[in-house]
Amino acid sequence: MTSRASEVSFVSDDEHLSFGVEPGTLKYRLRRARYPALAKSIAQFADQRLAGQNKDMRILDVGVGRGRTFRYVSATGTAGRFDWYGLDISKVPQDALAGANHYRISLANIEDGLPYEDNFFDVLVAEQILEHLHDPDYAVSEMYRVAKPGGLLIIGVPVFTGPVASIRNAYIRWFPGLFKKSGSDHHQTFSLRSIRRLLLHDGVVREDCVRGFRILSGGLLRPLENYYWWYRFNAWLGEKLPAYCTEVQFCLRKA
Repeated sequence: MTSRASEVSFVSDDEHLSFGVEPGTLKYRLRRARYPALAKSIAQFADQRLAGQNKDMRILDVGVGRGRTFRYVSATGTAGRFDWYGLDISKVPQDALAGANHYRISLANIEDGLPYEDNFFDVLVAEQILEHLHDPDYAVSEMYRVAKPGGLLIIGVPVFTGPVASIRNAYIRWFPGLFKKSGSDHHQTFSLRSIRRLLLHDGVVREDCVRGFRILSGGLLRPLENYYWWYRFNAWLGEKLPAYCTEVQFCLRKA
């Protein structure tokens, strides 16, 4: 079952709103394109669960930040179908957190374990988290532990082509001080192949989809991010050529 909620187009009629949802100087800022994508997947999942009369759903937003996930899911009209949980390593002021009154926030580091029981969440989102961790394998196992069987997990990371990822990982490993001085707080570099191997190696989940973002963005092309057709063209390229994008997003189902 797919309702109109998962068919929201995120068209912006306001030059001061990105995707018609949040303040921004570009109507279709490609750095934020991951959020309309994940919101549609969550809305479709909610439609399917609602058809099965499962109305008591929980969602965990790992690295909740300013609540961007809630903001975009709200635009689909499905945010009210979930009890919202958020995890972050540092506290965000209430007035800066979208959906602050809906979230139950836990201040914790995922590398110390998730403070939730097994098979607790219907949906789990972890966008741009794994690259910041020393032990992403353990973090992934914790996310799988707290997800319900049949639950949806949406996990996104920056990616590089295979050789570049290998060189960058070697640089991080052998020259951590120099790498930190470059301004990055990443501890991992992934290619599409390596992140897929990390996420799927133990058979706990199956891959529903993988999509890439920002294959053609920034620089002289930035003004094109005010046009819906450019956003849709990038989305199409991201589905066809995720390995060559700047970031990817996996939709997974727990077995």
